[in-house]
Amino acid sequence: MIIIILITSIVLQFLAAFIAFQIIRKIAGLKYFWFFTTGALFLMCVRRIIPLYDVLIQNSTINIYNEIIGLFLSLFMVIGIWGLKNVFLERKQFEEDHKFLFEKMIHGIVYQEKTGKIFYANQSASEILGLTIDQLYGKTSMDPNWKSIHEDGSDFPGETHPAMITLKTGKTVSNQIMGVFNPQKKQYIWVNINSIPKINNNEVVEAVVIIEDITERKNAEKENEKLQEQLIQAKKMESVGRLAGGVAHDFNNMLGVIIGFTELSLKEINSSHILFSNLTEINKAAQRSADLTKQLLAFARKQTINPEILNLNETIKDMFSMLKRLIGENIELVFIQSENPAIVKIDKSQVNQILANLCVNARDAVGDKGKIIIEIKEINFNENDRLLNKTHLPGKYIILEVNDNGCGMDKETVSRLFEPFFTTKELGKGTGLGLATIYGIVNQNNGFINVYSELNKGTTFKIYIPKYEKNIEKTSQNITDNISVKGNEVILLVEDETAILNLTTIILKSFKYTVLSASTPEEALNIAKNYSGEIKLLITDVIMPEMNGKELADKILLLYPKIKRLFMSGYTANIIAHHGVLEDGTHFIQKPFSINEMISKVKTILEE
Repeated sequence: MIIIILITSIVLQFLAAFIAFQIIRKIAGLKYFWFFTTGALFLMCVRRIIPLYDVLIQNSTINIYNEIIGLFLSLFMVIGIWGLKNVFLERKQFEEDHKFLFEKMIHGIVYQEKTGKIFYANQSASEILGLTIDQLYGKTSMDPNWKSIHEDGSDFPGETHPAMITLKTGKTVSNQIMGVFNPQKKQYIWVNINSIPKINNNEVVEAVVIIEDITERKNAEKENEKLQEQLIQAKKMESVGRLAGGVAHDFNNMLGVIIGFTELSLKEINSSHILFSNLTEINKAAQRSADLTKQLLAFARKQTINPEILNLNETIKDMFSMLKRLIGENIELVFIQSENPAIVKIDKSQVNQILANLCVNARDAVGDKGKIIIEIKEINFNENDRLLNKTHLPGKYIILEVNDNGCGMDKETVSRLFEPFFTTKELGKGTGLGLATIYGIVNQNNGFINVYSELNKGTTFKIYIPKYEKNIEKTSQNITDNISVKGNEVILLVEDETAILNLTTIILKSFKYTVLSASTPEEALNIAKNYSGEIKLLITDVIMPEMNGKELADKILLLYPKIKRLFMSGYTANIIAHHGVLEDGTHFIQKPFSINEMISKVKTILEE
């Protein structure tokens, strides 16, 4: 019995020694301690062998109670050491998991000692800050080569760094946003920093700094600010548009009467007449007023337009002489065409407005002598192109670029360029609607515009208009500026504004057209039903009491299937569009119109 107890005790003590050896061997910092611990346990095992030797060899007697106590002592030792083993292994696993999490987390973690030197950092901190782990070790927030900035772009002093404040005051610093220069990316990245103190014996011993890369978030905020500015700009445009649209109809009708009757009066007198110069000035003022109304409507994207398929190369080539006269001989004007046809769908008069405004502005910026370059290019945008305005679709665009080597503009001026009534010109020399008009025209044609300018280096406007890629059918047009040829066709004229009705009737009759006048749609229908001859053309206002011009035209068409139709209006495009008269192939003339515009339009339609 005593032999079994001794052998069991020895085995248990050997097992305890082995387990202790395994535990201590795996724990860092105990490389030498394991020798003494396991050695002591093995010596205890040897001590248990001596009584066994005495019993087996010397036949000595021993106290069985002492050996039973030794057996339980060995058993408890094994259980205790086994428990320690589990505790140590769990701690080691926790440390490994913590280290894994520390290395793999997306936020940067940096430990800085009391002097501010970094003594530990994870891989994310290295990637965010653009420095290797070795480069980070020993570096402090006070390092002058470590460039940091505030959100407003001013320098961020090292002594105000969150880590330095924490080490100095023992307080946690939360959500400090700053820009840090990343030498790998060669640009500033934005970070959100939280600094937490580690305190021993009421003394700050180190700071734990958590670094979150918020560059993408900051860029998104900047983009949102830009979109907000665009929204504010759009609201401004809408406000002016409502104002312009509200008065456009009546104002255009009045201007139409003024322009029409002054032109008729000018035709009746020669240039030597005492009233000729007075009438000419009245006509010029009315024309300028009409142009101003068109600018307001174009700015508000409500101008009535007649888009046509144009090759910008040919269109600008035809305008080149006019533009040259506009800017003067002392400024060099260069036109560079694109290699391929630059096909777009846009109202030709709008192209004239864009180029005239841009060239005049470039002339003023250049001064007495300089150079203006007009260039046509083509570009293809995909989904990922940052240049593409987010409100426009990717695809092929024609670029109309106007570049000058003039005085240029600062960033603040560029940011306000398209504001209504904003101008850099002297008082009385600019309305502030030129670039606002261009902005409206470009948006109205589903395009966008970018401006690049630096003081004393010049300015470049780039206008992007979608390339027209549908099948283009060549049509022959017989449009002539010679309106001296007299007509003999019958025209049904419908206009509810008496002054415009009388004026248009006089204009048409002066060119020998037979005019059937009506002030209401019902009167026009009665005339059409009772007229025995053939009516070649219907000229009708769009917005009228009883029924609109489109409805009237449809009813007249039942009576005269071959009749041609010309719609006219002083209302804005968004109102007219509801009445279906701005579709492709529909003839339309905007009020106010001149005698030449009306007669040329009538001749073109009748000759089709």
